[in-house]
Amino acid sequence: MRLGRKIFLASFALITAAVTAVSGVLLRRDFSKRLELLQDGAAAEHSYVSSSLQSSLLQKRTDENVPVLDSAAVSYAVQKAVEAPLSAYGTGYCGAAVFTAGQGTDMIAVARTGEGEESRLPLLPDADSMTEGKCYSAICKDEDGRRIAVCSAVTAKEGKMYLYTVYDIDEAYSDFRASLITAAAVGTAASLAVSLVIFALICAILRPVSDMNKTLRLIADGDFSKRMTVRGGMEEREMAESVNALAQSVQDNVERLESIAEGRKHYVDSLAHEMKTPLTSILCFGDLLRIKRSVSDGERIEYAGIIVDEARRMKNLSSKLLELACADNMELEMEPVSVRELLTESTATVGPALRARGITLEYTGDDGVILCDRELFKSLIYNLCDNAAKASEAGQSVRLRSKAADNGMVISVSDSGIGMTKEVLKKVTEPFYMADKSRSRKAGGAGLGLSLCVEIAKRHNARITAKSRPGVGTAVYVTVPWAKIGGAVGDEK
Repeated sequence: MRLGRKIFLASFALITAAVTAVSGVLLRRDFSKRLELLQDGAAAEHSYVSSSLQSSLLQKRTDENVPVLDSAAVSYAVQKAVEAPLSAYGTGYCGAAVFTAGQGTDMIAVARTGEGEESRLPLLPDADSMTEGKCYSAICKDEDGRRIAVCSAVTAKEGKMYLYTVYDIDEAYSDFRASLITAAAVGTAASLAVSLVIFALICAILRPVSDMNKTLRLIADGDFSKRMTVRGGMEEREMAESVNALAQSVQDNVERLESIAEGRKHYVDSLAHEMKTPLTSILCFGDLLRIKRSVSDGERIEYAGIIVDEARRMKNLSSKLLELACADNMELEMEPVSVRELLTESTATVGPALRARGITLEYTGDDGVILCDRELFKSLIYNLCDNAAKASEAGQSVRLRSKAADNGMVISVSDSGIGMTKEVLKKVTEPFYMADKSRSRKAGGAGLGLSLCVEIAKRHNARITAKSRPGVGTAVYVTVPWAKIGGAVGDEK
């Protein structure tokens, strides 16, 4: 069940219970007051009947001119007195009974109603315990309904008499029950109306939550471009902005992962294409050595050399591809490193390989401290020097320099080789791109070196730029931020 419906049902139940309880308490209080008024009216009417009884007895004595009436005359006077009660007090007069001393001591009074029926009522209190001039009343229930019974002691010359009057109040109880039913119906209707208003307000308040739920569901289904409309109060706006930020973050991550997956697929596809040539050469010359019956020493050395060169090329190609594919996920071991020490070590490693190809590696420059992963940064330097060597002819030199600047250390690798046009220079950072494919393949390249350098530079917050002119040469610049040591940068110029 949705939250709005739960709130509606809960509010409806609570409001209905509250309205019913309050209306019930108020109606019962009002009914209690009405019963008190009815009892007061019954007592007043009883007093009138009592006065009528005394007046009737007096009138009968006067008419018969006797000081004391006999029992027959008393019965006649009593009958005349109880037949004409008042009706101004709002009570339903049922009848009355009069007992003389010694009668009615069984605690039951028999009152005659207007229709001649008898109603049995408890004495209030025992007749012998009544105080003259005082009325006793109580609400009684019998098979005929609810009644108010009133009794009092009356003293006359004929002896002590006990007067009982009975008043029907069923109509009052019926009205009370009808009022309860009406209050319950009106309370339910009012509760329903108020609950509907609350439901509408809750729906309006929860609309941003509903919109957020729909947006998140669409995002979960793969629609990462979905955004919430920023509107409403401060809380709604903050919620919408948070959801939009979440969606943007998810979209960015998904696009990044898709880009990585696409790039790696491209790397693998290109690698498979690039490896066809060395594999073909290895298979071809391997078959020649296997099926040719007589192979001279010169041919054997030539074939074996080609196989070794192509195998080495495959090894270098797969190694560089692995480095390039893992560069963005590799956990770096960053440490403060002296630039001069780092480049001296790189020169010692790369220099012999370049000299074997007839190329000289030169290093001069400033010193300073940068924060880097030593081995990964050496790989960047090695690839830059290797690319420079591939673009150079035997007898030329590759120049490695380091220069301190305000924003960090600038490391440059330059050559005097074939150079590149501006159009080619824009593409050299793309994986597997080679400006001169015949020269690069001849030198054992696959177009991955500079792409790997760019990835390594990104991981070090460094920036790579290049300048080149055809026939003049190329210079690549790597700007690495200074390492902060103890709150100060590691510039040691």
